[in-house]
Amino acid sequence: MSVKLVSYTPNPERQIELAYLTCRNLDPWNPIKDKTLEERIDAIWKSGHFSVFEFADATFYISGVSRNLSHQFVRHRMASYCQLSMRSVNVKDLPIITPPTMKDAPITGDREFIVGSVRDVYRAYELLVKQGIPMEDARYLLPNGIETRFMVKMNFRSWIHFLRLRMEKHAQWEIRDIAEQIHLELFGIAPRVFNTLYQPLWERV
Repeated sequence: MSVKLVSYTPNPERQIELAYLTCRNLDPWNPIKDKTLEERIDAIWKSGHFSVFEFADATFYISGVSRNLSHQFVRHRMASYCQLSMRSVNVKDLPIITPPTMKDAPITGDREFIVGSVRDVYRAYELLVKQGIPMEDARYLLPNGIETRFMVKMNFRSWIHFLRLRMEKHAQWEIRDIAEQIHLELFGIAPRVFNTLYQPLWERV
């Protein structure tokens, strides 16, 4: 799996500060110099004025993941998505994402039967497409584990909500791994906002 930070609000913490000062000061570009940027972000966290986090966003390109994961991702509705189209792209060469429990642990029964079942599904898909069945209909045969890729954009408030749910130890392994990678990228561009010191407050966002 791969997570690539595509774009983000320039100087995002300053943008958040400007939004905050708009509510606190008539001229956010010439505020009273009584606090540092770090102190103002800290004040936002402590006051619960989280709407200002919506004034910065980040876009990620995520690949090498399953459609299982993408189905979990799109439950986060305050976001914009673009995903590989299985309606218009022949997916015969896309691999299946295999969970660690299936890859590393012994499987009761015939492993070749399991692998062969996936192969048969792909053959059936190809046969339908060759016979003129639209790809948008042939895709009904394909498993949730088929690899996909997508682009997702959220504002920082939504990313915090996403991280709170998906970095949690009970989240499924695939989306938890992605969430941890996203958190590292977001911390790199906005360390005051995504500092884990504030993690106990994430549930309030």
